[in-house]
Amino acid sequence: MAVRFADDPIGIELDQSLYALDSTTIDLCLSMFPWAKFRRHKAAVKMHTLAVLVDSPNPQRKGRERKMD
Repeated sequence: MAVRFADDPIGIELDQSLYALDSTTIDLCLSMFPWAKFRRHKAAVKMHTLAVLVDSPNPQRKGRERKMD
């Protein structure tokens, strides 16, 4: 498997950011987590993950980033 780094080129020029969105269901034990009832005899939680694969090269979009204090 090849490893990519943030500064590695992707082979095309983009005007906007490139994102990857993943949605997965994590199975849980219904007897331990009754609040996570998923089906009649199953428990689960849903997790959504959003990753920025390539940040926008557009300098106008940089002002939209949140600043953490």
